[in-house]
Amino acid sequence: MQQSIRYGVLVVTFSLHEDSDKIIVHVTDKVIATEAQIQKLGLGLIDTCKKAASSAKKMVVDFRGVEFMTSAMCGKL
Repeated sequence: MQQSIRYGVLVVTFSLHEDSDKIIVHVTDKVIATEAQIQKLGLGLIDTCKKAASSAKKMVVDFRGVEFMTSAMCGKL
């Protein structure tokens, strides 16, 4: 399931894949640099984390497609 979170003209995109025991979040943006992107991605990760916890699943975040993220994004994790 592909999800896009829109903030003005910025879009943070990630997709979710659910297995029987885990939810995998694939972050598809190449650059995560603005405060708006970090806030929106952070909210999406929190929502997904709550969903995983309520269904007793693990959550994996895949940043394989990301080429650059600020230290502020690392702090959000």
